[in-house]
Amino acid sequence: MAEGGFLDDEEYVGGGIMDASGRQQYFLGKLVKSAKKAVKGVTRAVKKVVKSDIGKAALLYAATGGLGNLAAGSENTKNCLVNAGGIPALITLLSSGTDIGKKKAAGALWHLALDAENQQLIANAGGISPLVELVKSGSESGKEFAARALANLAFNNSENQKTIAEAG
Repeated sequence: MAEGGFLDDEEYVGGGIMDASGRQQYFLGKLVKSAKKAVKGVTRAVKKVVKSDIGKAALLYAATGGLGNLAAGSENTKNCLVNAGGIPALITLLSSGTDIGKKKAAGALWHLALDAENQQLIANAGGISPLVELVKSGSESGKEFAARALANLAFNNSENQKTIAEAG
């Protein structure tokens, strides 16, 4: 056997001498089996992480960051986010997420509220009250993002202005 565990041209595998093509197939098969084992191991590890509180928080952080990036994107991207139910999901996170999750949700709503139709969707989904609450008691960056979202919600929208004043 050659250095590193590979077969020399004259060594037997499976009862016969292999040519270069046969050796490639043989080792490719072993490589694929090893890769499958590695993927199974990684999958098990990811499942364990996802079940842990820290893992859930990390996934939530990544997901809200992704939603925030989508909300700051093109009009088409924003529409896809809204049509996929993003506004209620963001409001849920705003009400019950971590400080980082709340900040990211407020940031996404800030960008979405630039659109007059989204202003109404956010208000109708109950987004104003948790944004006001975040301004009062959130982290510094959470307060900033919530205030910006509220400013956009109030822009040219007297009904939202009234609701914000009543909530604040």
